[in-house]
Amino acid sequence: MTSSELSLKSCDFLKMTSTAIVDEDFINQIETLYNSAFSEDLKRIFSLCGEVIFLEDEAHDFLRVLSRKEIISASQDLEIDFVDLMLIPLIDTGDNDFIAYDLGENHWCMFNIVDEIKFKENQSLSEYLSV
Repeated sequence: MTSSELSLKSCDFLKMTSTAIVDEDFINQIETLYNSAFSEDLKRIFSLCGEVIFLEDEAHDFLRVLSRKEIISASQDLEIDFVDLMLIPLIDTGDNDFIAYDLGENHWCMFNIVDEIKFKENQSLSEYLSV
C-alpha cells in the first residue's frame, strides 16, 4: 500500500457515507459526464472517493474503492462504455467484477467487465458489504 492509499473496515466506510462532505467539483464532473443529476446520498458516497481505499470485509478477499481519476476514466481504462450503460463503477471486487451504481435503474449492482453483465441488483450499497 502506498502513502496515497487508505485501508478501512467496510462498516466504517459505510458509516462515512452518511456524513461525507460533498465535493461539488468532482460531483459536477461526474454528473456532466453521465448527463445525470445525483441524489444527495450518491453525492456523499462518490465524494468519499479520493485516492484508492482498500476495504477490509469479512465476506470478500478483495475490495478496492476506485479513485476519482479511475471513476472518470473507467470507460477508457477498462474498455467498457460505462457512460452509455449508465453504470458508475465504485468498488473493484476482483475477478473482473465491480460494484457499480446503475443510473438508469437507480440502484446498485454487480457488473462483470468480461461478460458485460449486471447481476446481484440491490437498493443499498450496504447489501454488498459486511456491516
